[in-house]
Amino acid sequence: MSPQLVGETLGYRIVAYVLEIPLPPTVNHYFLNAARKTRAGKPFIGRILSKDARAFRAEVHRAARDGHRGPPQFSGRLAITVLACGPTRAAWDLDNRFKPLLDALTEARVIKDDALFDEVR
Repeated sequence: MSPQLVGETLGYRIVAYVLEIPLPPTVNHYFLNAARKTRAGKPFIGRILSKDARAFRAEVHRAARDGHRGPPQFSGRLAITVLACGPTRAAWDLDNRFKPLLDALTEARVIKDDALFDEVR
């Protein structure tokens, strides 16, 4: 992940970072229900990350740190452009992939919070 100067406006430099990562798992396959017990011994159902979600987060973490000790953590107002190529020619839902993507970028400390995005393309 290396910076690319893409323009300047109002005295601010606009820098783009390009990160190539695999297609994230859908929200429907991101979490699993797991039976747990509280400290008091009462059972409850909790949500844990699926195996695919953990692998995806690890890949984003590796890609973000490729050649760096750590990526810059963006904390200002942000825009993101995503080029997603579907796994097959079958129809698939792109917005089910955005949440896992932004969560993984937050977990890898590329962005401070996924609420900072003003523009998503």
